[in-house]
Amino acid sequence: MWGVGGYEAIIYHWNGSGWSTFTSGVAQQDVAALNGVWGSESSDVWAVGSGGAILHWDGVAWSTTASPISKDGPELFDVWGSGPNDVWAVGGLGTGTILHR
Repeated sequence: MWGVGGYEAIIYHWNGSGWSTFTSGVAQQDVAALNGVWGSESSDVWAVGSGGAILHWDGVAWSTTASPISKDGPELFDVWGSGPNDVWAVGGLGTGTILHR
């Protein structure tokens, strides 16, 4: 199970017996907060946040993924999908941002 929160772009993982933390790999000036996380399997997890940040876990490490939103653009609040090739992110205060992969 994965979790995100706070204003340091920290990602949390529950392994069944305890929580561990991961740094997101995103510079503090590029993303102030991560808001949502979802995964289809242990090697395909997505996290989204402020500045249009989109991160991906490949089972080994987190990496940033190209976002169509500029870092000054709307915030992404949540991510969900039905599988690795059907991932949705939503957000945007007043802009109604919806992204699909």
